[in-house]
Amino acid sequence: MSAIFISHSSKDHAATAAMQQWLQAEGHQSIFLDFDPADGIPAGVSWEQELYQRLRACRAVIALLSDNWLTSRWCFTEVTQARALGKPIFPVRVAACDAASVLPDVQHIDLTADPARAIVAWRRA
Repeated sequence: MSAIFISHSSKDHAATAAMQQWLQAEGHQSIFLDFDPADGIPAGVSWEQELYQRLRACRAVIALLSDNWLTSRWCFTEVTQARALGKPIFPVRVAACDAASVLPDVQHIDLTADPARAIVAWRRA
């Protein structure tokens, strides 16, 4: 199973693919991204049950925050499930949005304000 689960809105495909590529360039090869042709959700599988299984099996969750993410009930469900399972969650703002209410007790990484500084913070995490 994948070590990193990426929670994202399907409307943020470009930012999500960019995060996957950056993680791979940083040496992370075990990444779950639902739309990945090789390691995503296969055709004919209950995607909801697959998401829950992948959340149970992962070591960490990256939540790619945007207005699209904030309005998605499935993204909220993924983070709620991850939190209930005690998974580390890394909120990463990939678009301007009011994400202050999302995991207010967890330090966010903001790729929109100062990407270079955010990358340093991300590597530290």
